[in-house]
Amino acid sequence: MIESNILGAAVGIQNQGVIDKTEGTSLPSTGNAVITGKFKRGRMDKPFKVTASNYQALLGHDPSNPNYLAVEDAFRRGISELSILRTGGGKSVKPTSEISYLNMNLPPEILATVAS
Repeated sequence: MIESNILGAAVGIQNQGVIDKTEGTSLPSTGNAVITGKFKRGRMDKPFKVTASNYQALLGHDPSNPNYLAVEDAFRRGISELSILRTGGGKSVKPTSEISYLNMNLPPEILATVAS
């Protein structure tokens, strides 16, 4: 009798080997991550780092914010440190003119020179 991995039309035993499907797919452990979103507090000019011990103070406690919940979830999963890129969070005002847009985005000392 023939024993082979590829038997074809011959008479014999075809052996495919043992396939173990008991072990699930495990995600690699992540030491650091990046989250972009809107938060109550934090710098707006560049990313900053938060840890499990200081994220509530740096971002402002906001359990109704999905971005804040993503940060909490990341720390629950064991990530040691996150880089946060804050994209907004304050009041959202629709500009009605170029001056009102400047009022939202420029410091007062620069705005005084532009408006005059």
